[in-house]
Amino acid sequence: MNNRPNILFVDDEQRVLNSMRALFRREFDLFLTTDGAEAVRIAANNRIDVIVADQRMPGLSGIEVLDQVKKMSPNTIRILLTGYADPAAVNDSINIGEVFRFLGKPCAPKVLRETLRLAVHATRPATHTNPPRLEPVAAIQSAARQAPEVALDVTSSNELPVLRPVPLGQPRSSPPQMKQPAKEVGVVVYTVDSAFAETAIRTISNERSTLLATSLIRAMRALEEDSSGVLITDITTEFARLQRIISALKQCVPELVTVVVADSRDSNNMISLINYGQVFRYEQKPVAPNQLLQDIDAAAAKHVNLRNNPEMASRHTVEDIPHNAFRPTVPLPPAARTNGGLRQESLRAIGGQL
Repeated sequence: MNNRPNILFVDDEQRVLNSMRALFRREFDLFLTTDGAEAVRIAANNRIDVIVADQRMPGLSGIEVLDQVKKMSPNTIRILLTGYADPAAVNDSINIGEVFRFLGKPCAPKVLRETLRLAVHATRPATHTNPPRLEPVAAIQSAARQAPEVALDVTSSNELPVLRPVPLGQPRSSPPQMKQPAKEVGVVVYTVDSAFAETAIRTISNERSTLLATSLIRAMRALEEDSSGVLITDITTEFARLQRIISALKQCVPELVTVVVADSRDSNNMISLINYGQVFRYEQKPVAPNQLLQDIDAAAAKHVNLRNNPEMASRHTVEDIPHNAFRPTVPLPPAARTNGGLRQESLRAIGGQL
């Protein structure tokens, strides 16, 4: 019985498809098409483990193809492979396509093969070698210690709701129940932008538990003590440090869902946040309150799904940040990945040493 993974490639250049066939026909069962609409039909009629789509094609764009496949086959891992990394396309690949990886053309065969194997593992974890996952506690501690404490006044208006403080020493609350409703998922907001902080507080705090952190130290401690499921982080400053934190958190707390806000849409930054952080949404300031609320509600639902189905964590495996920017060093016990215990152990260690 043939149990090889099914990979669907859609690219309007036949020479690209010919290359994919030559590279992967011995390892995977391949579906190849130059037409986006045909790719959607293939996905509707076959079990597709991974789809790799070009962005700029006649008819449906790659994002439109991935969006339609996501809706009809949410278990299919989605990868965008394109030579055109314009900001709008990269942003949509996060917010609409929810892609696993964003790869540029030309892509080295070794990189593409490793990405496909990782993606296949995410859809068929029982039949493929489990890739190593690492606990980046030391890296989070080191990066967060270097972040400055910032005083932020968002309480000047009497109309602002009162927030629970984020102290640096009180005992951690008990973890949430596995069947926690999405409406009860808490949010940690990390920002040093008073205007965005005010928008976030006004928008979210009446709907769900909300904690404001004005330093990375307090953000990490808030995640430990409150067991919040959603992190909203502003990347206005210190992108490299925040990227390391986001990547480390996704590795040690895979059920944590991150929404990023920024002053601009930088393609390279967004691609890094996809591949190294698996961020859930990316919004450019100013963020409309209704849009922010929609993002948070969707992120809370995603958190509950991941928490109740820990086997889905592999679908959000992130790459190590290259060179010497960040290298986790402490092995992650396999049992911790599947029972949710890693969050409490690792974040307690972070909170105790910051």
